Amino acid sequence: MRTLIFSTLLIICSACDDDCERTKLILIVITCCICGPLLLCFIWFILSRIKYRMYIKKKKQLLFQQYLSSLNPVDKGLDQDFMNYFTQKKWNMQYTQRLKENRVAGLQITYQNLNNSHNFIMKGRDNSGTWMAEGYLISDSEPKLWMMKFYKDKPRAQQVGQYKHLIYYGEFDKQLKLVNGRWYFHGHMNHPNYSGTWSMNVI
Repeated sequence: MRTLIFSTLLIICSACDDDCERTKLILIVITCCICGPLLLCFIWFILSRIKYRMYIKKKKQLLFQQYLSSLNPVDKGLDQDFMNYFTQKKWNMQYTQRLKENRVAGLQITYQNLNNSHNFIMKGRDNSGTWMAEGYLISDSEPKLWMMKFYKDKPRAQQVGQYKHLIYYGEFDKQLKLVNGRWYFHGHMNHPNYSGTWSMNVI
C-alpha cells in the first residue's frame, strides 16, 4: 500500500516541473512517513536487547553469589591439575532429563581470567537446540564450576517464563578426571521434569 501511494504521488509530482520545491518537500515527507516507523522499530529493538543483556548479567551475578554463599569457598587458587584439564583438554558432556540421557555435540570451551575471576564460555548443541553458557570456576576444597545456560531457540527449548534461568553447577573429581553435577531451572531445583544430573569427561 505504501509503495502504491509513493508511486502515485511521485507521478503527480513529476508532472509539476514548475513547482520543484513543492515536489522535493512532498518527497521528504513521504520518505519520513515510510522510514520513520522503521527507524523507531530498529532503535526499540536495539534498546530492548541492551536492556535484556543488562538484566541477564545482574541476574547471573545474583544467582552466582547465592551459590557461593552456600559453599563458603576457600580462596586458595584453583587446582593446577584441574586448570590444565579444563583449559587444554577436549570434553564430552551429557545430562539427564526425565531419566533420559542427552549428549552434547560440538562442545567448545573458552576460558578467560579477568581480574582474577575465572570466567568461561561454553557452547554446544543437544536435542533442545544450540546453546551458550556463561560461568565461573571456583576454588574450593574441590574445584567447582557454575554457569547459566541460554538456548538460541528458547521457545523450542521451553526456556521461557518461569523457566528462563537454567543453572548448572558441578565439582571436579581428581581421581576420575571428570565433572559431576546437577542442573535445574531456577525455582525448580527438585522438580523431576525441570532438574537433573550432568557430567563432563575428557575425551
